Amino acid sequence: MVTRHNKLRDCIVEVCRRAHIGVRVAVGNNLTSSHSKTRPADILIPNCVMGRKAALDVSVTSPLNPQTVLEAGVTATAATLATEARKHKENNPKCSELAGRTAGSAAVAAELRKHSANDAKCSELGWTCIPLVAESYGAWGSEAVQAFSRLASYLATRTNSPKSKFGAVLEATESRKHQANDEKCSALGWVSTPLAVYSYGAWGKEGSLFLAQVAARLAIHKSLPKSQASFDLFSNLSICLIRANARAILRRV
Repeated sequence: MVTRHNKLRDCIVEVCRRAHIGVRVAVGNNLTSSHSKTRPADILIPNCVMGRKAALDVSVTSPLNPQTVLEAGVTATAATLATEARKHKENNPKCSELAGRTAGSAAVAAELRKHSANDAKCSELGWTCIPLVAESYGAWGSEAVQAFSRLASYLATRTNSPKSKFGAVLEATESRKHQANDEKCSALGWVSTPLAVYSYGAWGKEGSLFLAQVAARLAIHKSLPKSQASFDLFSNLSICLIRANARAILRRV
């Protein structure tokens, strides 16, 4: 578990350095008047949020964690929310309850727990706490997605490359599929809908729109919130893709 956490942290640090962002690793121990031994910053980035330093706290949560499974019985998709909520629970007893009412609650719960554990110390140090929560199957929490979007902007500027390189590749794939299939589909009275996915999990625009429609129908038939149905659908597709990637790698070994 520690190795997985450290590998993720080191990968993020490497991307930050490629974007010429100065970072410090594993910061925060004994820096406050209380001499707390907690370390809220796996990665500390200067002048990141409104002139404040950003304390990035990396965490990995599993949807199969016993506590998550228990919460899943009464909440929607509790895996990511559960991790965040445990952190918040230390300082705000209501956080866990609020997280349990939110769809996609596993990542959210983990973020809430991180805020609960770290916000006071970060505030004292003049930092902004940003939990980077990932589920063991690859889904990231909303705060991590926002942080990575900003990091991608920095990297694009520094390397003079488009921010969404994956998007350009997927659009080209969709275009090729349309060129190959549109004429025959039109003759048959069909509509060609390319479902293009990058090998690391990003979906093309047409694929995303189609899967959103599938999730909406799934939500109706299973009496689920649409957000939960969408989360479940993309999680299952991610697992299938990861397994296929693993088999492809093993065949080359």
